Amino acid sequence: MLEFFHNNLAEFFIALGILLMAIEAGIMGFATLFLFFIGAGALLTGIAMNLGWVAYDWTSAFISLAVISAVITAALWKPMKNLQNQTDDPAKPHSDFVGVEFDLTSELSSKQVSSYKYSGILWAVRAGVPIPETLPSGTKVRVVSVEVGTLYVAPAE
Repeated sequence: MLEFFHNNLAEFFIALGILLMAIEAGIMGFATLFLFFIGAGALLTGIAMNLGWVAYDWTSAFISLAVISAVITAALWKPMKNLQNQTDDPAKPHSDFVGVEFDLTSELSSKQVSSYKYSGILWAVRAGVPIPETLPSGTKVRVVSVEVGTLYVAPAE
């Protein structure tokens, strides 16, 4: 069995690289990045062995794997880490209320708060965009964002 791996060393490293990167992407969801970097190093080591750039023995293969993985890690660590950290703004809750239109029950201005009863809750209604003047009672508005107990609105178009 060991002779099989020794005779097919380049193919072993290519298969190992593909397997490790598939596990990192498919199962781990790029959570650790460790398997991705080792897998990319193994894949490139196998290709380099097939092209004759790396000697066809275990010692050269593992040295090549270590060097290539280190170089790939150094080059891609920051961009891959930035990709991991890209998330929606947790401070801004997503809500089904955004886009709801209703008529104001009282006047609303940049400094004056209105209220609206929706889903059995009395919500404070504030201007979500700068408004030049006071919006009179009965004006149709649309919810543009939501905070706890507050609907931010803009005039509906």
